Amino acid sequence: MENASKALIMAAEILIGVMVISIAVYMFQNFAGYSEETYKQMEQAQIEEFNSQFTKFYGSRTVTVNGRDTLIPIKCTIHEIVGLANLAQKNNKQYEVEGDSGGRPNSFYIQVDIAGIGSNIEKKSNDELTKYIKDNSLHMNGSSTEPKYYKCIEYKIDSATEGTKRVYYVNFKELTDREYLQIRQFEES
Repeated sequence: MENASKALIMAAEILIGVMVISIAVYMFQNFAGYSEETYKQMEQAQIEEFNSQFTKFYGSRTVTVNGRDTLIPIKCTIHEIVGLANLAQKNNKQYEVEGDSGGRPNSFYIQVDIAGIGSNIEKKSNDELTKYIKDNSLHMNGSSTEPKYYKCIEYKIDSATEGTKRVYYVNFKELTDREYLQIRQFEES
């Protein structure tokens, strides 16, 4: 009888040990899943923040001009575009994709174009970028000059399931005379 009670106690100890180990494994899996989900959310937030640097000049905003709601493009200057080209250049160097052709999904390469001025601005040297700024920073308005503004007309994000989820192409264009007029009217009111 004494051996039987010792055997029951040992069986209970083993059963309790297995239960404790099972609970520990279950908790570890739950915490690992939570940690993985938190990591994915942080990674997604970083990608969205990175992309926003390139996409913040895309689109238009509604403003009231002379009592009327008007859509005007989100404007930027050649200085800001060159800043984005430098950021793209730094990114391309960091990911060691400097020699890529750019403008394609599933690549960390970022291409920056300005319609009518040049493509692959991110590949230009500092001297060439300085020349871009010098040649494209002022807009002739009759006999006066004013800052030249641009708008983002297109950007592409790699949205494939296994893609990078990052911007890989951005294209700018100078504002039209009509858009300059709308902006001027808004700024004067």
